[in-house]
Amino acid sequence: MKFKSKRVLAVFLVVAMTVSLFGGGLAAGETNFNNDDIDEDMITRLGGVNRYDTSDIIAQYAFDPDDYPEGADTVIITEGLAFADGLAGSVLAAYLDAPILMTAPE
Repeated sequence: MKFKSKRVLAVFLVVAMTVSLFGGGLAAGETNFNNDDIDEDMITRLGGVNRYDTSDIIAQYAFDPDDYPEGADTVIITEGLAFADGLAGSVLAAYLDAPILMTAPE
């Protein structure tokens, strides 16, 4: 997968993960599409033990060393408990070509 599409996917995954924290039709599994139409070879599942670990895994996947030997120039940091921060941060992350990392409030 090319690195630009990985970054777009990473932003999408963080937004989806943020939305899923607060429920909703898609988060609850109320989908209206046929799973037979999905090409399983195009899906890469990413997940960690919690939302903080998952945001780290997504960032590492989207900004892997093969595509970014120096790493990302910018990182968006947001509190993992605030829905609006992660959602609004996704637009900024896409604009700056940056990963989003969620942090614990402690």
